[in-house]
Amino acid sequence: MSLVLGLLAALLPKCPMCFAAYLPLLGVSAGVAGAAGGLLRPAGIAVAICSLAVIVLRRRAWHTRGPKRPRSSSPEAA
Repeated sequence: MSLVLGLLAALLPKCPMCFAAYLPLLGVSAGVAGAAGGLLRPAGIAVAICSLAVIVLRRRAWHTRGPKRPRSSSPEAA
């Protein structure tokens, strides 16, 4: 899964002009892009808030339970 996400991140355009150049290749016209543009900002903000919430919850769990320690497979540890 991480390999697919890494390849996807490498292939996606990073700058707005490159993104605009890729849209016609995908069959998206300027009219459709303009209509969808109003949805992109709220969607981006929602993704950022969700990511921040996950970070905060993981940090809070780490503080209450402590870091995860790997279990030893040796018989002496049991």
